[in-house]
Amino acid sequence: MYDIRAEARGFEAPFPINYLVSFADNLLPVLMIYLLTRRRWLFACAVMLVIFINFSISGQKQSLFVPMLGIIGFFAFKEYVKTYALLLGCILFTVACVAQAYFYDEIALHGIFTYRVLFIPTELNYSYYSYFQNNRFLYYNESLLKIFNHTPHENIQFLIGEFAIGDFTARANNGLFSDAYMNLGFVGVLIYPVILSALLRVIDGAVVGLPKSMIFVVVVYVSFVLISNTVTAALLTSGLIFLVILLYSFPRQLSGQRAKLMLPDLGMPVPK
Repeated sequence: MYDIRAEARGFEAPFPINYLVSFADNLLPVLMIYLLTRRRWLFACAVMLVIFINFSISGQKQSLFVPMLGIIGFFAFKEYVKTYALLLGCILFTVACVAQAYFYDEIALHGIFTYRVLFIPTELNYSYYSYFQNNRFLYYNESLLKIFNHTPHENIQFLIGEFAIGDFTARANNGLFSDAYMNLGFVGVLIYPVILSALLRVIDGAVVGLPKSMIFVVVVYVSFVLISNTVTAALLTSGLIFLVILLYSFPRQLSGQRAKLMLPDLGMPVPK
């Protein structure tokens, strides 16, 4: 997989094609689950085939991992499943992954789930913090303002990989704290929660009235994107903006009052 990923970095394609490939990796799982909810089995299988082909070209684990979780959620996360049951299941699964690594000297589940989702982002947060203790902040010169300014930190994810483990070929992508701190320092750490809250509220409104199995795959996708990407990359390269447009285009069933309020279905009665 890592050999395929290293080879894919050398591919040269026009600028629009690169964006389309990135959008496909992230948006096709949502489209596939939507087709499943509409019982369009043949079209859903065709989308799943495209997802697998994309994975075989790019080697990105997330492009295969998100649709797999989406399919599990489609069959398991029905209307009768309560939120607390899902959270309890995630906690128990996390404990089981750690226990497997501790008692059986086997890190298969631990390496895929807890290590990648919990440990690696935290370790990278500290690596970004340590690196920018002795280097100038980016101030978006490597993203939004790249065409106007030159930054001494070209390919920051590779620089952090070299700084953290001495391997310049390691792509140390990370989001949340790392994104906030490397661009604006501690000011960014205070501002970014407000930005992320507003973004999540927009996505929250976009899934109103959709089946819970669809909301599940959206939650998985948004979580992975924000953990492993900067906010600007998540909005543009990873397709969060297009995700919101796609979600709003899906038909849905809403009660009159809920349609007016655009409230997410949290299992609570709508106020009259």
